[in-house]
Amino acid sequence: MQLAQEKSVDLKRVVYVGNDVNDLGCMEAAGFAIVVADAHPLAIAKADYVLSRSGGAGAVRELCDLLLQHMR
Repeated sequence: MQLAQEKSVDLKRVVYVGNDVNDLGCMEAAGFAIVVADAHPLAIAKADYVLSRSGGAGAVRELCDLLLQHMR
């Protein structure tokens, strides 16, 4: 959050990817929260989108592919 403030980035324009309870604060502050398929149940409950892939099993690639699809 400090980096966003330093760079004058509105947190509502931030996509945050997390997987555990320690991510909940950032997920709530971000404009759009994403979690991996094997995320903690509390993180899944707070997420705006749940990836179909687990962490370390292609989740970042899945997200990148989704973003690229929507940019075209």
